[in-house]
Amino acid sequence: MLEDVTQIVLGFYLGINITRDNVNELKAMLIPVLSVAIWSVLITFGFAAVLRQFSYMDLSTAVLSASPGGLPEVSIIALDIGANVATVTVMQLGRLLTVVMVVPF
Repeated sequence: MLEDVTQIVLGFYLGINITRDNVNELKAMLIPVLSVAIWSVLITFGFAAVLRQFSYMDLSTAVLSASPGGLPEVSIIALDIGANVATVTVMQLGRLLTVVMVVPF
């Protein structure tokens, strides 16, 4: 029950922030956006394959651990599909901390 409510609230929050201007801007940037999306999916699945090769992770845990999503959203997806939530959360937190420490302000 709580999981369902959390997913509804997250979906509402994300959806309410999309405006007509956002959609018009997206039309103008269709090719670059598709290029980045395809690149992101390839990198995610590539890193997931490396994680699976050198660790105990199942496919769903590896893919979610490698995905460039937000920590709360990816953790909720992991919970929903039966992936190892603790592993996904730790990997996402590590990714977040690495970016914060490495990328200059």
